[in-house]
Amino acid sequence: MNNKTFTMIKPDATSKGYTGAILDQIIKAGFTVKAMKWIHLSPAQAGTFYEVHKERPFYQELVDFMSSGPIVAAILEKDDGLFAADNNIIYFFNSSGLSFNNNKTYVITIENKQSGNLVSGETEVITNFSFDGFNPQQYKFGFVSPNGEFSSKTMEWAIPKNGVVYQLDFHFNYLEDGDNMSLVWSQRLADNQDRTTKLEGVKFFNFLSNHITDDSKVRQFLNVELVMTVGSEDLYTYTKVNEPITGIVQQRPQFTNINNGIGLFSSRYTYSMVLENEGGLSSFTIDYLKSVDGLKQILWGLFKKVVIADNCAIIVNDIFANYASYSSSTLMLGAIFFAFQIYGDFSGYSDIAIGTARLFGFNLMQNFAFPYFSRDIAEFWRRWHISLSTWFRDYLYIPLGGSKGSKAKKIRNTFIIFIVSGFWHGANWTFIAWGALHGVYLIFAILLAKPKEYILLQLNLKGSKIHHLYQVLFTFILASFAWIFFRANNISDAIYVISNLFTDISDYTSFDLMRLKLRGLGVSQNNILISFGLIAMMEVFNLYERGGDVWKKLEKKSKLIRWSVYYCILFAILFLAPYSRVSNFIYFQF
Repeated sequence: MNNKTFTMIKPDATSKGYTGAILDQIIKAGFTVKAMKWIHLSPAQAGTFYEVHKERPFYQELVDFMSSGPIVAAILEKDDGLFAADNNIIYFFNSSGLSFNNNKTYVITIENKQSGNLVSGETEVITNFSFDGFNPQQYKFGFVSPNGEFSSKTMEWAIPKNGVVYQLDFHFNYLEDGDNMSLVWSQRLADNQDRTTKLEGVKFFNFLSNHITDDSKVRQFLNVELVMTVGSEDLYTYTKVNEPITGIVQQRPQFTNINNGIGLFSSRYTYSMVLENEGGLSSFTIDYLKSVDGLKQILWGLFKKVVIADNCAIIVNDIFANYASYSSSTLMLGAIFFAFQIYGDFSGYSDIAIGTARLFGFNLMQNFAFPYFSRDIAEFWRRWHISLSTWFRDYLYIPLGGSKGSKAKKIRNTFIIFIVSGFWHGANWTFIAWGALHGVYLIFAILLAKPKEYILLQLNLKGSKIHHLYQVLFTFILASFAWIFFRANNISDAIYVISNLFTDISDYTSFDLMRLKLRGLGVSQNNILISFGLIAMMEVFNLYERGGDVWKKLEKKSKLIRWSVYYCILFAILFLAPYSRVSNFIYFQF
């Protein structure tokens, strides 16, 4: 049968003129383009198309991206293999339980009862197929590098009588959340005179990676079933003449071995062998390629923690421990650095946990989705600590009534979940104040939504880059201001820091004065500049990743570029981390 699939060439590819090259690769892969349309989606159309992701933090970015320029939508078709195609109309009967003699010719006769006409055909059966010297230990479909033991293997088979054309299918069987699943990897061997085929591990693992989604399902490898289908010469000829014809001459030739009629009477032989999950076969096969992603995520998580968070912690700890001795600009520096310290600490911890889980075949949800690029506090909480905010939404906010009902109830429900969020972080008034402040932010956002919309429309600023930048900066300021309560030892310390942020305005207007006052910190100015540089590096990386998985983008680059990036991150971890002053994960205290 033919499989149909829908594909889209996205705005970034169409804008760069890659459409032709992409379509060329699709056609070379054996697909037929059945329909194609150039279209520019409106935000409403893109929103409807991706509505299934509406509650995810990336939804609005996805809608904005897909409506940012024209796309090419196409319907593709590809048949499953030589022995199963819609243009080959084949009727067959099951021969199991029957014995055939490979030295005899078999005849079929069909009588038309109305006309009395007879049609008949004859064929010789295919029997005695087997693999030569097959050793299951040589074929490890486990958690094995394609460049290692399973880079390529040669499979041989005995020559069956009357066999001409071959197709080898790998049925990759596994459990997904307890349900039986199967993927079929077809190798069209056609007329293979050598009776051998080379199994390339890279192609096999790429096939698994492309067909198994990267989500949070639990999977277990069961077995691989090898199915070899062998066809006779008549069947091979029939399928060849019925393949699509290209060129000016479109007349299809006819082939038949039926006397007094048109059709085919032929034979095929199916041989199968199951490779059980034993003898070196791993239950983690399915997640091999994801394990590599897991190691990369662990590496990036360590960078966030020991390079970003721990360098920021040195400055932050000194400022908040001696806040009464520092000027306004230094206190502001402490608030900003803590914002990045807690992000590097929390998200680094999550990345390490997610990466480690992938090594063991488990997929955990993304927990931090570039929160400091948020355009409002509501979006910030959709991107910050997603697992926690999702839990509060599903088990507290929605049961309370959510956004249904009056505006007053919506405000009440919002304030409750943030007060509870504060309690969740600890029995300290600082956490309660932090949660309450975020609740107040969101309440004002609800109350001012319509007036803000009206003002933006009047000023013609809605959707502009200036407005977008303003939103991001303002949201970061609000979040950083609230973090002061989260970091302070008690409410009085937090109030002191906040009340002294702008007591000395001249402190912000003179760079030399600011630099002079920073000398009082327990770290050098160079360390401060390095910390700013590292934060900028992290945020540039995050900005780049918003357009798609940065690691997958990196895989398309040359080996020199890829490994340069890996070694740069590793170098930073080894030489820029303050190992003498490494701090515990902040999350451990909750």
